[in-house]
Amino acid sequence: MEKTDYTATIQELLKGIDSEFDNTNPRHIKMIRHADKRTKLGKDQEQTQLFIRDNPFPSNITSIYALYVYRKDLFLQYQSEQLACNMKNIKYLVSFIGEKNTTARFVGVYRINSKRDNPRVEGEVILDLERIKAFEHLEKRIVIDWGFPANAWHQYYYKEKKARIEEYIQEQSKAPLFKSYLEVNVNHAQLQVAVQHPDWVTMLKDVNCIYCILDTSNGKQYVGSTYNKQGILGRWSQYAATGHGGDLDLEKKGENYCKTNLKWSILETLPLDISAHDAIERETLWKEKLGVKRFGYCNN
Repeated sequence: MEKTDYTATIQELLKGIDSEFDNTNPRHIKMIRHADKRTKLGKDQEQTQLFIRDNPFPSNITSIYALYVYRKDLFLQYQSEQLACNMKNIKYLVSFIGEKNTTARFVGVYRINSKRDNPRVEGEVILDLERIKAFEHLEKRIVIDWGFPANAWHQYYYKEKKARIEEYIQEQSKAPLFKSYLEVNVNHAQLQVAVQHPDWVTMLKDVNCIYCILDTSNGKQYVGSTYNKQGILGRWSQYAATGHGGDLDLEKKGENYCKTNLKWSILETLPLDISAHDAIERETLWKEKLGVKRFGYCNN
């Protein structure tokens, strides 16, 4: 059930944190709610695409929230382009990302240091924005009722909005941004999110691999391989479900132990169509290199 236990206003929650912000006329502060999906037509159907200054979002960023979590530099650019008429005399932006219905999540206070005309779009300005770190402890934790209409994406700060503080961890923030196969190094909680996260699913199902499982409590390792049409995703979904994935020595440690102490990484990627014979041959080589038969959890 959706929470409705608003206990204060956004104005009350942000008061007393930064004196310069407090002393600014509320008519010179705008609240903005990002819930933007700028679309363009593909060959077969309409496709949703998000842009920053005419450039599409990075391929591994699929939402405005993910942009804010993983690439705050690009998020700053994303919200820096505004209609000049909406930003007249505005000195601060109080930013939110739209959620269900009319709710919105607080993602920071930004000072406008300067403005310049956007040379690419008539009537737009590019804002020089500075994130005010004093409000950082409240970012992602305040939810407000933006009110109707929800598509009214900017409002003056003098309009009181019901708000609540909650402990909140967006699923996307629990899984690291996928940068490369070599940099994958996730615990079980992150793995559970990764096998359902669109960005990770795309990458994990495209290749097979030789992978390593590290027991962080004692340094022991397990080396395995994947060789199926679902790629890494097919095998790692089993680990996400149980922690041990049915591997004998890991299963003996118990499900709770595995979920608490193990981390998964990728040693080498393999073709999606690799044969079981060739994959196991590579797996054996890695086992010999790392000595996991003698010092780890591999019993074959």
